[in-house]
Amino acid sequence: MKNKEIILKGKGFILRPYRKGDEFSLSEIINNKNVQNLLRSKYKKFTPKEMKKNIKSSCDNLFIIDINGLASGMINIGADKDHSFKADFGYWLSKENWGKGIMTEVIKLATNYYFKKLKLRRIYAYTYPQNKASSRVLIKNGFKLEGILRNNVLKNRKMIDENLFSKIK
Repeated sequence: MKNKEIILKGKGFILRPYRKGDEFSLSEIINNKNVQNLLRSKYKKFTPKEMKKNIKSSCDNLFIIDINGLASGMINIGADKDHSFKADFGYWLSKENWGKGIMTEVIKLATNYYFKKLKLRRIYAYTYPQNKASSRVLIKNGFKLEGILRNNVLKNRKMIDENLFSKIK
């Protein structure tokens, strides 16, 4: 899927393709310790150059969350290479935009788009148990908790659990 021209409009934000320069605000956001602690990312610190490389490697299935003209987060889906009917996705948003209902609407727009355009039957996502807000956002969008993966991720030099959520079309 190429989304070079695709723009999805939500209440108070748009989902759009990457634009040159987005890597500066996005690397600043992702380097916020509060944001970084909730991500599956193995990186401790993203430079703008690393952010740009990361974005370019997944650009076909990625949307920038644009709030008032500023790149304020991302949502990205990675199609399963062995099974084209399912895909996992990740998302994050600047801390100052947490708790405003933005991510609930972002996930609604993006998953509807991904189901339709990629002809998916299943979309799944992982959250950490301590990230209750992310779990609530998924549940509000019709995702169901499938289970808890015990000691599934090494995060901050510690093994932690993950929740697995999915939505079936």
